[in-house]
Amino acid sequence: MGSHEQTHAPSLIGKVPTSFTPLIGREREVAAIQSLLTQRQVRLLTLTGAAGVGKTRLSLEVATALRSCFADGVCFVDLAILSDPALMLPTLAERFELKEGGREPMAERLKRTLHDKHLLLLLDNFEHLLAAASQVEDLLAACPTLTIVVTSRTPLRVRAESLFPLGPLALPDLSRLPNPDLLVQTAAVALFVQRAQTIQPSFALTPANAPTIAEICVRLDGLPLAIELAAARLGILSPQDLLARLSSRLGLLTRGAWDLPERQQTLRKTLQWSYSLLSAEDRQLFRSLSVFVGGGTLSAVEGMWTRLRPNEQGAGPVLDGIASLCEKSLLQRSEQEGREPRFVMLETIREYGLEALAECQEVEAAKRAHAAYYLALVEEAESKMEGQEHGAWVQRLAQEHDNLRAVLRWFLEQGKDGEAALRMCYGLHVFWTVRGDLLEGWTFLEQALAQSRGATSALRAKALLAAVVIAMQAGDLARCESLCQEYLSLCRALGDKLGTGSSLCTLGWIARNRGDFTAARSFLEEGLAIARELEFTPGVFFSLLFLAYVAHDQGDEARVRLLCQQCLAFSGERHAFVLWPFLLLRLADLHFMILGDPTTAQRLLEESLAIFQERNDMLGRAECSRIAAQAALLRGDVPTARSLAETSLKLSSEVGARPVLARSLALLGRVMVACGDLGEAGALYTKSLMVAKELEDQWRIAPSTEGLAGVVLAQGEAAWAARFGVEGLASVIAAQGEFVWAARLWGLASTLPQGMPTRVSIPAVEPAEYERAVAAARTHLGEQAFATAWAEGRTMTLEQVLAWREAASLPETLPRANPVTSVVSIPPSYPNELTEREVQVLRLVAQGLTNAQIAHQLVVSPHTVHSHVKAIHSKLGVTSRSAATRFAVEHHLV
Repeated sequence: MGSHEQTHAPSLIGKVPTSFTPLIGREREVAAIQSLLTQRQVRLLTLTGAAGVGKTRLSLEVATALRSCFADGVCFVDLAILSDPALMLPTLAERFELKEGGREPMAERLKRTLHDKHLLLLLDNFEHLLAAASQVEDLLAACPTLTIVVTSRTPLRVRAESLFPLGPLALPDLSRLPNPDLLVQTAAVALFVQRAQTIQPSFALTPANAPTIAEICVRLDGLPLAIELAAARLGILSPQDLLARLSSRLGLLTRGAWDLPERQQTLRKTLQWSYSLLSAEDRQLFRSLSVFVGGGTLSAVEGMWTRLRPNEQGAGPVLDGIASLCEKSLLQRSEQEGREPRFVMLETIREYGLEALAECQEVEAAKRAHAAYYLALVEEAESKMEGQEHGAWVQRLAQEHDNLRAVLRWFLEQGKDGEAALRMCYGLHVFWTVRGDLLEGWTFLEQALAQSRGATSALRAKALLAAVVIAMQAGDLARCESLCQEYLSLCRALGDKLGTGSSLCTLGWIARNRGDFTAARSFLEEGLAIARELEFTPGVFFSLLFLAYVAHDQGDEARVRLLCQQCLAFSGERHAFVLWPFLLLRLADLHFMILGDPTTAQRLLEESLAIFQERNDMLGRAECSRIAAQAALLRGDVPTARSLAETSLKLSSEVGARPVLARSLALLGRVMVACGDLGEAGALYTKSLMVAKELEDQWRIAPSTEGLAGVVLAQGEAAWAARFGVEGLASVIAAQGEFVWAARLWGLASTLPQGMPTRVSIPAVEPAEYERAVAAARTHLGEQAFATAWAEGRTMTLEQVLAWREAASLPETLPRANPVTSVVSIPPSYPNELTEREVQVLRLVAQGLTNAQIAHQLVVSPHTVHSHVKAIHSKLGVTSRSAATRFAVEHHLV
């Protein structure tokens, strides 16, 4: 028993490495761990997390904070230098100054030494010693007042263990960066600035460098080690240069502090340490998973793996491999309610995986398997887009958007398989149009068509059809017509009568939108004949519907009614044709806006909504709800309008359809104006402009703004969606007395398109309300000041409007009544209850001016003039401009 004296270990207080810099951004974690360790039931806590996430530094902070809570102090043991699990206990014994000798085994002597100690023991870097995990549990069992904290990239997987996963530092939102004083409070940015100041004491976050620093932190995944290594480079690089070089993080992030362990002195060495601990099977899976961009679902991983290793049976190896990589913090499980979990790599780890993949010469095989899986997924989605799973497939493709882009880029970069790229583009064109990703779709389609020399004519025809749809949605009628002519020629050569009829109807639609009504009627009637020959009901419906629009354009209201009656004969039918319910919406538009039949319009809206619901088509339901809300608002049914607008907003947000989302936000703003809540209305209009700005930005960041990109910037979805918010916001701020800004916004709105050719025409802003608000602003400012502000607005951008809105301080307390309708009240004093503005318009009509010329002279939009002319015709009981002119002459109005 001569060794009895050694059972009393020397004082352990202070046996923790000193930290020379403050711990940044981990206050909550420290507090949470302190709380856990003061509970008697938590005696073994394992801090897990990815390489470089800061597990060791956090454990040291916890040890320092808890020194006073443990009577016998704290003790830190670094296990990184060990290579054999059998050395773990001898290393602990050495730390407690226990010497070899006597018959008693070292493990028993260690247990006896620590049996009565109220001690916190920190075991750092345990991931390579997992075979010794049971010895840790035995030690706990023998020492009732001992508490152990372990840092490891992998759980110990013993019963006594509690896990504390440690994630990266909090990151800023690059889309909404606060001012530098607030940004520097974000954990990742705060760490970067703190470390940068050790290199350059004068370094500070400024409005000029803040966006760059924020993006650096995001690109580094919020990993503390990566941020520290990056900040160290500021001795020779500017923040801008540092960001530019982050395309290769692992080569840049070297030269850590010399007192760090060697494996932490470069980011690559840190990741090599984790990689070296994997089995051969897990290494191959890890490398292969690096081809996924933004992660992938379990089914995606299995789909890729079965194509990569076709002889391997069952999903067991993949499941086991994914579980292993997650345990070792090389893969993270990300889950959203109601969706399949995704497995994601931090980009820094993914870069290492790609390097390993290249080193093993496996890049080609992995990317081919990855591409094959996603091409099959897209073609499955395309086949189901017209059914009840439409909404679910849009959401699924949205979750895989980054992978789909990567696959398409790979197909096009290879240049070998133009057919695969065309197949994928055709399969995605509906998805692109739903989400408003028109530039992305066009860019890929244009390249795929250029590389399609080896593709079959039938496949090229399908790709041309997709390009026609994208150009149509973008409002580029010239390009749409050119593509459609090529599509028509190809369909005729292939003997494809259905495609021929479809292209003829599309050409008719294009001709109508550029004002060539004779050509439009000719194309549509030829398409109608083919559709009737083939007994293709949707084609018949489409042709009749747009022939009715052409008849209206030509002033033949009798023919409009006849054609609409023929269209109504198809009401109640169900067709798989994806556009069927949208055609019903168009027919509802004709009845509501042209025929003045709201009852039939309402029935058609309900019918189209029922079809969208059957298909689970969330985009269709959102668009239908929005149109029905506008119709309800025009009828004066505000509660119904609000409910429908909120439904449209919810659905468009869920499906990610930003063009519909922008319009739904603006419409709900209009509803809130009707409710008297101008504060909420202004906020909704501003949000709609933010979404429109996102749509606009996706075009501006494109490599080129030529061709289609330039068209869409000028008149496409972004600009058209913006008009809803701009006009509505102008009316709200006019009611709040901001007349100069209101006039500027109306000026900006006058530069935006009146509407997209593919959309229904029920207006988002009540013309009479618009006119009252404009009249109030004119009266308050005077003609000269109003015209000056209007002209200023015509040169403005959405960015300037949003910057003003952010800086503006609008009153919180607002009147309950609708101020817009009460600012100006002009009683009718003209024949047939014509208003003063209608008389102004009528006088200019009598002078032979077009709607566009009248809009320019009155400084209003052509859309507004069109509404006035329709109102004048209705009040006078006439159907032509010449009849209206005759009335004006007879009643001495000119």
